Amino acid sequence: MGEKNHFTILSKTNRIWAIGAIHGNMSGLCAIHDEIVKKLCDGDKIIYLGNYFGYGDNILSTLEEIFKFRCWFLSIPPLTTCDDIIFLRGRQEEMWQKLRQLHFARNPIDILDWACNHGMDKALNSFNINIEDGYRFAMEGALSLTQWTTKLKEITSGVAGHDNFLASLKHAVVSQNNGLLFLSSGIDISKDLSRQTDSLWWGGKNFYLIDKPYNQFSRIIRGYDPMHSGFTEETYTLSLDAGDPIKSQPMAVCLSDDGHIQDIIRPN
Repeated sequence: MGEKNHFTILSKTNRIWAIGAIHGNMSGLCAIHDEIVKKLCDGDKIIYLGNYFGYGDNILSTLEEIFKFRCWFLSIPPLTTCDDIIFLRGRQEEMWQKLRQLHFARNPIDILDWACNHGMDKALNSFNINIEDGYRFAMEGALSLTQWTTKLKEITSGVAGHDNFLASLKHAVVSQNNGLLFLSSGIDISKDLSRQTDSLWWGGKNFYLIDKPYNQFSRIIRGYDPMHSGFTEETYTLSLDAGDPIKSQPMAVCLSDDGHIQDIIRPN
């Protein structure tokens, strides 16, 4: 597997497991993992489509489950390479990074409000970080706010695997035959893949307007719909959104290398 314009190229395979937005839903993620363990075949690849943080009460446990499952997957025979299990960056991870760099923001209180409205206060609570302290320091100015972000970085960096995980997150995945494109939420179809920026996380509302192949891709698969419209399958797109990120369970699908659904996992 290699890198092309910050997008990962998936090595050749017959089947790909794609896991939609998790949002800190520990029980739902465990149920998906349990089913994949039962159904996994030699040569299968796994792609997590982002949004591990947010809304759920078990963010830290969710990350630990992801790390544990990755270790298991890479340990099973035949020998599996690290490139066969890939994690995408979602909008929740974008918000998490903005919180860690909040002292650079011109409008830190607005960013705190925005992040909390998207469940990031739950992520902070999981790491025993007080969001009210963030507001208090933000009102005092950048110097004081730096104390809060420094504490946030120290605590999160103290969790084994956390920083390496964030650094490893990919923007999108392209199948080796360029037939499939995996992304977190959205894409600007007026731009080439190499020119995509924040639209990968914030451009999801126009996903349903895709009515023809984008560039060379026969199908685009995403893990999160900002409109929470639920699972939808169209000719050129596939949305693994589970609906309400607070009440709904995450879902996963198994795809053939040409993008046809082989299996669907929907925890109760």
